[in-house]
Amino acid sequence: ILQKRLGQLERAHGISRGKLNGALIISSVQGGEVQALVGSRDVRYAGYNRALTAQRQIGSLVKPAIYLSAFEKHRYNLSSRISDGPVTVKLGNRKYWQPGNYDQRNMGFITVLKALTYSRNTPAVRIGIDVGVDRVVNTLHALGVSVKIPEYPSILLGAIEMAPIDIQQMYQTIAAGGSYSPLKAIRSVMNLKGQVLTRYPLTV
Repeated sequence: ILQKRLGQLERAHGISRGKLNGALIISSVQGGEVQALVGSRDVRYAGYNRALTAQRQIGSLVKPAIYLSAFEKHRYNLSSRISDGPVTVKLGNRKYWQPGNYDQRNMGFITVLKALTYSRNTPAVRIGIDVGVDRVVNTLHALGVSVKIPEYPSILLGAIEMAPIDIQQMYQTIAAGGSYSPLKAIRSVMNLKGQVLTRYPLTV
């Protein structure tokens, strides 16, 4: 799957074959069992494992945590309307942050559902500031993210470095309807006679 997708991206963007690399993690929804993990395009490469160690800014992958924070606070729902227009966030003395949408367009007032579906930046920032950056950080931790997250407004657009395994854990909890199960790859350890020495049961 990974090799096929990377090949498609290279052809679509005119990139030389073999230049792109990536990672892949597949886990079961309820048990959080890792069923497949690919750390590189070359599956036989025994070195750098991108799935476990490649730290990259997560960008819009953070947005579900923003909206979940807002829903839990009962400030918004999917039919609430929010401005897609320019937004300005005060950072400190004479310092301001003015994030924009990726397409530089303003769709006017749109529903939260549309803002999430189309991954609009300014509505996400508006809602994140309204409910509180600290609350969004708490939601990320509740979803299973263990890395330290600074409480800066820029995290609302994904200015957080995480490895793919961290993102998998976050979306694993969402997919399981809010039941957090730490990802695991080992069910039990046995000796040469097949006797179980240690079990790793499901933890919720």
